[in-house]
Amino acid sequence: MSDRKVFLMGKRSRQFEHAAATGFLVVLALALVIAASGGFGGPQVGQPGAEVGAFDGVIRATIEVRPPVFPKSLGRLWQDGGYRLATLRRGHGALVRDAPDGRVLGGLDDQTEFGSPRVFSVLKRRDEWLQVTIAAYDDNRPLWIRADPYSLDFSTTDVAIRADLAGRSLTYEVGGEVRRRMPMTVGAAGTETPSGRFAVSDVVRAKDGLDPVYGCCAVVLSAIQDDLPASWPGGNRVGIHGTRGAVGEAASLGCMRLGAADIAWLANHVPLGAPVFVS
Repeated sequence: MSDRKVFLMGKRSRQFEHAAATGFLVVLALALVIAASGGFGGPQVGQPGAEVGAFDGVIRATIEVRPPVFPKSLGRLWQDGGYRLATLRRGHGALVRDAPDGRVLGGLDDQTEFGSPRVFSVLKRRDEWLQVTIAAYDDNRPLWIRADPYSLDFSTTDVAIRADLAGRSLTYEVGGEVRRRMPMTVGAAGTETPSGRFAVSDVVRAKDGLDPVYGCCAVVLSAIQDDLPASWPGGNRVGIHGTRGAVGEAASLGCMRLGAADIAWLANHVPLGAPVFVS
C-alpha cells in the first residue's frame, strides 16, 4: 500500500475491502449464498458500488449456511446505556445486506483493510438484524448484518465524537460530557465534508506507513467522499488527521484536519466503533 493510499482508500472500483479473488472463489462464494437462500432466486453477491465484497468473509460467515436455527428473539444483547458496538470474533465473517433479510451485497471478514478488528457501530436493532455504518456507498447509506451470537461480541462505549462543520469545531465526549474541544479544518466548497452518523473504523499512525503530510495519526471513519477532483491521486475515504497547515479553515477535500497536539490526543483516546456525528 502506498503512503498516499494508506487511509483514503479506493474510488468506486476499489470499494471492495479485498479485490474479488479468483474465479473459483467467486463461484464458491456464490454457491454458498445460493445454498443459504434456497436457490437462484436468492440474493446475489458483489452488487456494484459496495465496498463490502470480501468473498472470504462470505465463506466464513457460517451462520448463513447452518440449518435454520437462528433465534428470532435474542433478548438483550447490551447493557443499558452507551453506544452499541458489535465486534466480529477472530476467524468469523458477516454478510452485509441492504435491508433486514434483504439482498446480500457482499461479505466482511474479521479485520479492516488496515488490520484493525472489525467493530461495527450499531444504529438500530430490528429483531435479529443490526443496522450498522460501513464505508460502502457514495451516499453513505447504513447497511444491515445479523446479530449473530456465534460470530459477534456485543459491547458499548460512552465515547462519541461530534463535528460541527459550520463552527469548524470537533468535540470529544464521554457519557455526553465534553472532555476536549478542538478547532478543525473542514472540506472546501465543492468538496464538503459529508454529514451524518459515522464511526471510527481504524486508527493509523506514522509507524503504519502514514504519509507525513497527515501528521502523526489518522482516525479513519466509515464515511465516503465522492466529490473529488479527477486529479486527486488518493481515494475517497474520509478521516480525521493532522496537517502541516493552518487549522480552522474550509480547505480540505472532505477530511477533518486537527492540530498536531489534538490529533495525537484523539488517536490515543478514541475507541474503535465510537460514533462520529457530523453536522
